Amino acid sequence: MADERLQTIYFMRALSGGPVKIGITEDVYRRRSQIQSSSPAGRIMVLATLPGTRMDERELHWLFGHLRLHGEWFEGTPELLGFINGIRFGLHHMKDKGL
Repeated sequence: MADERLQTIYFMRALSGGPVKIGITEDVYRRRSQIQSSSPAGRIMVLATLPGTRMDERELHWLFGHLRLHGEWFEGTPELLGFINGIRFGLHHMKDKGL
């Protein structure tokens, strides 16, 4: 089943700040380039990544649904940025029940 295939969940945003994109891909740097080429916001940076499935990505979209702006773009609030920092420092893993 495609949803169970382990890929890379990513969190990206413009260097200047603004919304955060939560997505999934097999090649995060190629995906960043694709987003960069269509972004009016300037240079895009990868904030954090973690291994996960499409189901894990959907769980993150649900968890931060109250921050959703459009599609996979979410408001870059202290709540979301704190979660992302937790990933960067190894505090969050998709298999943890409490995220």
